[in-house]
Amino acid sequence: MTSDPDEALHTLLPEDFDPNHTIRLDDGDEGEVPTAAGSLDASLALGRVLGTGGMAVVREAEQRVLQRAVAVKSVRGDKARGAGQLVLEARITGALEHPGILPIHDIVLDGTGAPHIVMQRVDGTPWSDVMDDPAQLAESFGVSDVLGWNLGVLEAVCNAVHFAHSQGVVHRDLKPENVMVGAFGQVYVVDWGVAVSVREGDARFPAAAEQRRIVGTPRYMAPEMAKGDGRLVSARTDVYLLGAVLYRILAGRPPHRGLSVREILDRIPAFEVDLPDAPGELAELVADAMSASPSGRPESAEAFRRRLRAFVEHRGSARLAEQARDRLAELEALLASDEDPSRVRVYDLFGAIRFGYREALAAWPDNGAAQDGLREAALVMARWELGQGDDRAAEVLLAALDEVPAGVLADLERVRTQRLTNLGLLERLARERDPTLGRGLRMAAVVGMGALWTASPILADSSGPAFRLGLSGFWLLVLVLAFGVGGRAWTASVINRRVAMLLIAGVFGQAVLMAGVPLGVIDMRASLATLHVQKSVLLLMAAMLVDRRFGVASLAFALAYLLFVPLEPWRAEVSAVAHGTISVVAAWIWWPRGEA
Repeated sequence: MTSDPDEALHTLLPEDFDPNHTIRLDDGDEGEVPTAAGSLDASLALGRVLGTGGMAVVREAEQRVLQRAVAVKSVRGDKARGAGQLVLEARITGALEHPGILPIHDIVLDGTGAPHIVMQRVDGTPWSDVMDDPAQLAESFGVSDVLGWNLGVLEAVCNAVHFAHSQGVVHRDLKPENVMVGAFGQVYVVDWGVAVSVREGDARFPAAAEQRRIVGTPRYMAPEMAKGDGRLVSARTDVYLLGAVLYRILAGRPPHRGLSVREILDRIPAFEVDLPDAPGELAELVADAMSASPSGRPESAEAFRRRLRAFVEHRGSARLAEQARDRLAELEALLASDEDPSRVRVYDLFGAIRFGYREALAAWPDNGAAQDGLREAALVMARWELGQGDDRAAEVLLAALDEVPAGVLADLERVRTQRLTNLGLLERLARERDPTLGRGLRMAAVVGMGALWTASPILADSSGPAFRLGLSGFWLLVLVLAFGVGGRAWTASVINRRVAMLLIAGVFGQAVLMAGVPLGVIDMRASLATLHVQKSVLLLMAAMLVDRRFGVASLAFALAYLLFVPLEPWRAEVSAVAHGTISVVAAWIWWPRGEA
């Protein structure tokens, strides 16, 4: 046995050694070739070569006694050195009876005394030959989900390795090339030639603690294997190799890189897993399994398998979450674009996102990606609604979140304050424009004033100057009383204010005209004529500013003015009729009609 692993590499390993192949510096711990084994010629009829490896060749054969097809593995090259290794591999494999480990039927000797292993014939192919070939997988196994199929094979490998560990055996060379997949989907872990025992006192197999050699495949090797100290090897060494195989599935290449074996071995202790495009659960499993420290790895191949199984069971949920994530990215792009999307389009997309994430959580309640996605989608929509000025919609979206970013809360409060401010303005504006506000007051004032106005022309025409002057003061008193009774109601709406201004103008105009007669400024005839023009203009303004139906009263005063001369003897009566239309029109406009 070589004492220095580096010395063994330099002296026994060719400079052009392929780091994808297995380093076998086994110059000790070889199995003893049995002398009482059966004869190859008597037992078997050899057939064609099925495959050739670095140290052995495998042929098909017929086992004469049972008349069944078997495979025969024989040594190539240095038979003296390889014979013991072949026997040791047969004994280790034969001791591990498991559906995932290729059964060994017998060891036979040829005429030179060289051993040959008789084992189950498997119509299949190395896993490494098909794992990256979707077309071949579809043709041979009807596979459309390449990742799912590869994970199923790895799970079967874990079962076989876990069984071997239960027997105290560590494989040390797990890689896709050492896994056979049968035509009917059988999975076998093969090539146990560098396996060792980690069970104390097991004399059947080489003891790991006695190994001082670098053995295994550099591209997959665990850090403790690269040190060549068998005392560090344990079941968790194989767990590292399972992680390395999973890395190979996800990345499409073995984990350890370098131009030479020495360079690869030097890099192994500092290796860090980087699988940005892999599913998060699997990337995390690889990182844990390939921890530089064995204590940081899953405790067993079974623990590794269970995490693998959990991902497979959750994979449908993960796919739903990924699809929802793609739609969320589409929504974010839509909202960030210069396009102004409709609410229907935005909420259709948001509904699909939320449905996808909820379906993912229904399949797997602990799906963190779906939980985070739901939260992110709600925040995206809430920010958009706040940008649209809708704090109430944003508040509904945020209500389901346990925690809301401070910036979003600040925006929510700002938009709410602005909405309430705008709402107050709108309410005041609506009140200003409310035609029912003060309707009774307006009707009472205008109808009452109209009634008094109807009588005033006749009274003024038949009375003396003193009475006319007193009538002007009376009108002013009535106006003061009207505004005193109504109080602030006259300023409650724009219509009330307009009616008030028109009443003031009408009363003051009439008072001035009536007062001018006794004062000798104007005669009665001219005063009444001017009064008709004034009232017609004021009522025309009322038609434009308050209600167009006041145009009827304006027309009545215009007509009264035109008839003033032809109907001179009836001028007071004509004026009274014109004034009466004010009360009629006001009642027509504002009389209650059963509104709530």
